Amino acid sequence: MDSAAFEERCARAMERIIADPGLTNALTDREARPLLAWAEERVRWLVRQTEGLDEESAWAQLEPRLSILRRYVRRIAEESAEAPDPEAAVHATLEAHTAELRAYFEEHTDDHITHSRE
Repeated sequence: MDSAAFEERCARAMERIIADPGLTNALTDREARPLLAWAEERVRWLVRQTEGLDEESAWAQLEPRLSILRRYVRRIAEESAEAPDPEAAVHATLEAHTAELRAYFEEHTDDHITHSRE
């Protein structure tokens, strides 16, 4: 997959994450910014897992994973908003969830998808 195709797939995948207007409503824009940046990093990692796949196969792999990622983002936003310092809570929660989410996706990645570096 060339760089332009990779970036296009990333943009389309990220749009599926941020298209949900209620995703980070519990947070201010400043509090949500690191969460969305984290989500974009995860999206890019997921898209890398689909390099070499045609569009139909790639999206068959991406859709369920993006759905899981969207749920994670919403949960982190909601839980962090309840903390006395939501911004600090976002950062602390992201530390914990990065390894958890990556491990989940690695465990559930089909053998024919090449594992890439992050």
